[in-house]
Amino acid sequence: MTGGGSDHMQKIGDLRSINFYNPFLAMWTTMTRQAKWYEGKLHPEEALTRRQATEFYSRIQQELRWAGLGQDEKRKALLELQRYNANEFKRLLAFVKDAVSRGAFEDAQEAVSHYFAILDLTESELQPAELARGPELLQAVARLQTLEFMRQMADRLSAALVDEHLRGWFHLHIAACLSMVAHSMAPYEAFDTVQKIAVDLESSRQRNPQAHRECCSEALGNLLGPRSIERLIELYAQKKEAQK
Repeated sequence: MTGGGSDHMQKIGDLRSINFYNPFLAMWTTMTRQAKWYEGKLHPEEALTRRQATEFYSRIQQELRWAGLGQDEKRKALLELQRYNANEFKRLLAFVKDAVSRGAFEDAQEAVSHYFAILDLTESELQPAELARGPELLQAVARLQTLEFMRQMADRLSAALVDEHLRGWFHLHIAACLSMVAHSMAPYEAFDTVQKIAVDLESSRQRNPQAHRECCSEALGNLLGPRSIERLIELYAQKKEAQK
């Protein structure tokens, strides 16, 4: 619980208003947990250090600056990054979602493709957390208008799936990304790509079924949702009927 409200009384000084907005007074409050007309300290166990308070308000300032940027400026800033920390990834994900909502599918695809350049890194350079974020990004960009891009992403991920240098958690997260691609494409009846992903996962699993139980086997069981399975059965029944 910290004092950092952005709302304030108009025409009243930043130090005299009830809901003060002077950042230095707000930081002092977060460190001392003291308030006007109160002798004790409010939740002293939640007090921040000077460094924590400075970092806290610096992040607020950075987010306000980011929010003020136009879409082109955000796109340029995001594509200049080669690696993304957790906060930068949130910005990237929000940008992709916004681009998709505006119908700017090329911008969304460009951002996602740029992020997955991490697949070209070596095992010593790559961080498992970077791949763990992948499914959320893939789900955000998956639309009827991006099916060809999703097919390309499936090919890139399938190649990484059998890369002997990407093992353990890396391999597990890549399998999860492939599962998300299949799951996201199924509602658009792109079952040919779903089948190819299933074949690639099964080929990887067959190398060592026991070792791939929690990655490839798990991903194989999550390729299609209930509605997609029903639709696939329906299409199969229609095809069989037409062959009579």
